[in-house]
Amino acid sequence: MKFGLQTYTVRQEIAKDFEVAFKAIKETGYRHIELPGLYEKDADDLKKFFSKIGLLTGAVMFPLEELDNKLETV
Repeated sequence: MKFGLQTYTVRQEIAKDFEVAFKAIKETGYRHIELPGLYEKDADDLKKFFSKIGLLTGAVMFPLEELDNKLETV
């Protein structure tokens, strides 16, 4: 069974220092993460960063309105 971390639970740490927080998540032993959005970052840039540090994104949450109106960007 694979376990992951819903990163909303550590949102305050991520807000303080995005890269340090995600590197700490990886160092804690997590490999899979779920995001509560894109943290106001470009999806391709996030993918590159997570790949570089060895994290896999299993899911990303978006408001329904974003999916209806901006599907090509999410």
